[in-house]
Amino acid sequence: MPYVPLNRIRTDLFTSGQEYLTVDTREDYVGPYYELYNGQKFSGKTPNDPTSVELTPYPSHEESTDIRVVRPVLPADAFNADSILPEPVNAKSIYKYKLSKNIDLDQTYQKKLPEPYNPTPTPQDYQTGEFLRYFTKKINEYSFTEISKQTFESLVKRDSVYYWEFYIPTRMSWKLTGDESEVRKVNMNMVKLIETRFNMKGLSEYLKYDYLKFYKES
Repeated sequence: MPYVPLNRIRTDLFTSGQEYLTVDTREDYVGPYYELYNGQKFSGKTPNDPTSVELTPYPSHEESTDIRVVRPVLPADAFNADSILPEPVNAKSIYKYKLSKNIDLDQTYQKKLPEPYNPTPTPQDYQTGEFLRYFTKKINEYSFTEISKQTFESLVKRDSVYYWEFYIPTRMSWKLTGDESEVRKVNMNMVKLIETRFNMKGLSEYLKYDYLKFYKES
């Protein structure tokens, strides 16, 4: 696991079950776990555990939206098993598909893509020293877009307004203040953690390796 200062990690925690699910398999987790400073939890006693996987809280009776990563699956009746949509949200391709299936064409252009968003940290964020950034990746290619919190939550909730089926949303804490070299290291490690844990290779390139973006000397 990429380096994260130990004073920003709670280690040697334990759950006896019915508390957390593994993000990838949605299985009940029993055993030791640790928690990062931004609230993310992983199996194992410490970040040095090579088998560590991310955990998410058990959903309440009302559908929980506190999900770091959603791994969407295409509806079983959406396409034939051997068909591939060249561009996940290509309007022309969807139009042709609906035309071939005699689907109401008035519905063709009602969904939309995740909108790009340029975040601006608030004075409160700088006082806190960090804030959350939100991203989404196309499921079949290494194509990223920075998005707003609202768009992130819509994708997590599988809002029918969006083509959520074709995107994987994620979020991460971004350090804003402190020692310059430490800020660069923490943000770089967080990006690498996202890339490694969730198979999102290419996020570093998308961010142009600018780990001091929004940084202010404190």
